[in-house]
Amino acid sequence: MKHITRSFFGLCLFGVLVILIFHQIDLRQKYTQPSLKALFVHNTEVFVKEYTVKPETYSCPSNISSTRVEDILCLEKRTFLKNFKNPCWYEPSGKSQSSSSSVQNKTLRCLPYFHIFGVCKTGTTDLFFRLIHHPQILPNAGVQRKETWFWSWRRYGEQSSGYTKMTLKQFSRMFDAQKIGETKMSIKDGTQYSDLITGHGDPMDFWDHKHWRDIHQNDPYANVPKVMTPHLVKHVLPNIKLILLLREPAERLYSHYYHGGYGRTPEEFHHDVIAGIQRLNECVERNSYWGCLYGHNLTSTLPDKSLCFTNFIITGKLHRFLVMTSSKPAANSLETSNTHYETTPTIKSVTFLGYEIRSCC
Repeated sequence: MKHITRSFFGLCLFGVLVILIFHQIDLRQKYTQPSLKALFVHNTEVFVKEYTVKPETYSCPSNISSTRVEDILCLEKRTFLKNFKNPCWYEPSGKSQSSSSSVQNKTLRCLPYFHIFGVCKTGTTDLFFRLIHHPQILPNAGVQRKETWFWSWRRYGEQSSGYTKMTLKQFSRMFDAQKIGETKMSIKDGTQYSDLITGHGDPMDFWDHKHWRDIHQNDPYANVPKVMTPHLVKHVLPNIKLILLLREPAERLYSHYYHGGYGRTPEEFHHDVIAGIQRLNECVERNSYWGCLYGHNLTSTLPDKSLCFTNFIITGKLHRFLVMTSSKPAANSLETSNTHYETTPTIKSVTFLGYEIRSCC
């Protein structure tokens, strides 16, 4: 009898263990982070179709309040000087409105030749500092001589003193036009040519589009935008060189999470990532990814911002992109300042949403 009781007890215990094991597997499947393919790929066609329906012409609203942001798309396009490699132009100095071709009464203005537009925590600062060691590349007057915060923040009054909205003219003053204009060399036909260039690195431009309702051509009551930061950049600088730095997604996200003070432990990180994915999954049950990213402002909470890249690759020309992958920097990566620009980094072609992203220039 005891033998039978022990056997029965053993079978019951085995059954309980089996149930617990299957229950644990079910919980693991339930709470394990879904694949990026499950999150982003299945709705890509809808997302791209929505975004490619772009307005062919832009309306220019009249009687715009002076308190609103500058209407970039309704500004006259600049014709840049052909004897400058960097995009520069002359404008009348002070009150002088003379149309004379003489440059004596005019001020040289310049905008960036290149733009490192992402991604946060991938080494953009390190890359920018390496670039400005080149004798033909100048820094800017922004944060760390790198970040202007113009396109995503300061033109809307964010991160500005007294919430003052920065204008494109003020943005141009962050670049050393005087230095670019002073340094010229003669070319074969005897004309002077400036080969100095300048740029900026604002990785928030890759993902932070929360102010899209303040762009004049967008409906502030809509759930999705028609015009985004890439449209504005393209209008002002159609030939700008765009540089994107990528990093292993989990490492990048954890670095961003820790640096931003969102949490301090791997357990908190895991919990918040799962919560972010859950919010996205719940949102896309009722909306498209496009509507979730921007109508519900999930761009700042998602664990991965891959779709933000489509804003740039669909709007811009592919040969204007340089996509690089970063990893942990070597201890001796900055051995001597005069060798940074002599070593060409390995550039990888990337296929993203059916688009081939190639190196620029």
